[in-house]
Amino acid sequence: MGVRRVMGIETEYGISLPGAPHANPMILSGQVVTAYAAANGVRAARGRGTTPTKRRCGMRAASR
Repeated sequence: MGVRRVMGIETEYGISLPGAPHANPMILSGQVVTAYAAANGVRAARGRGTTPTKRRCGMRAASR
């Protein structure tokens, strides 16, 4: 009997600025996220009170 595996697919998107071939895609992505958050009333955590193991709901993920 074999092991049944669930497989997913990952889609990656790129970002560019027409007319600016040397624009930094990391900065452009950050600007998109910031603009979306501002338009939708989302406040960025900016790292205050969060750690890689702390979930947004305030609970901590179990240690391994």
